[in-house]
Amino acid sequence: MKKTVFLSLILSGFFVLAKAENKAVETKITKATVYLNGTQVQRTGAASIPVGKTTLVVENLPSNIDPNSIQASGKGSYTILAVNYKNRNYNAKEVPQKVAELQKEIRAVEDSIAYLDNLLEALVEEKNMILQNNKVDYSKLGFATEDLEDLSDFFRNRITAILDLSVKTKIQKRVLGEQRTKLQEEVNEILKIWRTLTGKIELEIYAKAATKAAFELEYYVNNAGWAPVYNMKSNSLSELVDMNYNAKVYQNTGEDWENVLLTLSTTNPRLNNNKPIVYPWRIDFINPNQFSGYDVEAVQAMPGRVNKLAQSDEAAMEPAGTAANFTTVAQNITSVAFDISLPYSIPSTGEPQLVNIQNLKLNSTYEYYAAPKLAQSACLIAKATGWEDKNLLPGEANIYLQNTFVGKSFINPNATTNELDLSFGVDNQVVVTRERIKNFCSTSFLGSNKKEAIGYEIAVRNTKSVPIKIKIQDQIPTSGNEDISVDVEELSDADLNKDTGILTWVKSVNPSSTDKVQIKFEVKFPKDKFVNL
Repeated sequence: MKKTVFLSLILSGFFVLAKAENKAVETKITKATVYLNGTQVQRTGAASIPVGKTTLVVENLPSNIDPNSIQASGKGSYTILAVNYKNRNYNAKEVPQKVAELQKEIRAVEDSIAYLDNLLEALVEEKNMILQNNKVDYSKLGFATEDLEDLSDFFRNRITAILDLSVKTKIQKRVLGEQRTKLQEEVNEILKIWRTLTGKIELEIYAKAATKAAFELEYYVNNAGWAPVYNMKSNSLSELVDMNYNAKVYQNTGEDWENVLLTLSTTNPRLNNNKPIVYPWRIDFINPNQFSGYDVEAVQAMPGRVNKLAQSDEAAMEPAGTAANFTTVAQNITSVAFDISLPYSIPSTGEPQLVNIQNLKLNSTYEYYAAPKLAQSACLIAKATGWEDKNLLPGEANIYLQNTFVGKSFINPNATTNELDLSFGVDNQVVVTRERIKNFCSTSFLGSNKKEAIGYEIAVRNTKSVPIKIKIQDQIPTSGNEDISVDVEELSDADLNKDTGILTWVKSVNPSSTDKVQIKFEVKFPKDKFVNL
């Protein structure tokens, strides 16, 4: 009998140890590695765990967590057995406690509104009754004049009191209505988040003895990312270009980030990581009418706003620091990570928040560029060198000349050239014109052919007080048919690309001076044909 009882105790103890106890634990987001698309969130937590198996449950997580990305680690005398991700099934009856409390407040407000509606209805009835009694001819009923005056005073005072009370009641009703709307909006916001945060992670652990467990969870979630945006500043043509390398960070994961350390990574986990395969290219005859051309997708940078800090009148003060002072750049195998040691708070609204990554100075030479066939204006270009190790990405740039915002441009570091062209916009002090040379332009016929003589004169006037260097580009047509010939008459020593017909001049123009170049060419083709000149 004693052996049976002892064995039962042992078996019952074994099953107690074998049964995993569920324990809800609180965690907080401490770090987010934000990719160009998506983010890896790091949460930390701690709990006291009993001997045996325990399932730590972390609830109210985003519903779109990638289960394959979940990683768990910890510190303490315990063993992690398994990590599982589940989604809570939505049940309208299982609402958060806060929602139940707010709905109770809403019902109380609605009861008060109903009471005020009854009061207003009673006041209307009383007013109607008084107005009906006011139609009675009390003089025929034998009322004295003094009594009629007293009765009129009563009617007037009572009607006034009813109207005043009606106004006060309507004001109270309006205030209660606004309170009900505010409470309902709060309920809707909580339910919106609650319906979004349906995920939970179950961390199964085993401990030989009761202990304290510190643990860390990491997972990947969509609806977050960052895009580069630059501020380019130049104070003179003899100084370096100042570049503020910024990031517009956004997230709409459903959970706010409060005082979170950010790492901005140039990785894009959503890209296809498979090795491309080159298949055989087999050609055959086709019907040219069936070919509709290629589709081209234009990718634009995320628009955003850049707030400009007001300048302080205190000249003795040192310039304020930026997040760039707290950024460490880490070169990974296939990407770059910007670790920022300042905590940020980014709400789950999808609104971008500007984060300063780096403040750079680029060695640059300046020149102007003009393509008068397309635009009769000159752009100031800074040709930057030594930019390859700055980890730049394609992005929008805000341009400042002498601390004045002059417009926007676009930086494209995906180039194979040694120089990176940074456009600082149009300079109205450099005037560019392109006009037809009338005494050269003509149309003539030679037998079965037609000849078009075309000429342009390009003039660049420098109204600045300093000399400028300007690159001018234009073009002459190239023939795509053996029946069309192009004969060049004058190019003013331009550098001609014979394959494209593009002409390039590099000119130095003195202050208050004008430099001119000419283009003259003739096109001959059959007179019964048309040419796109």
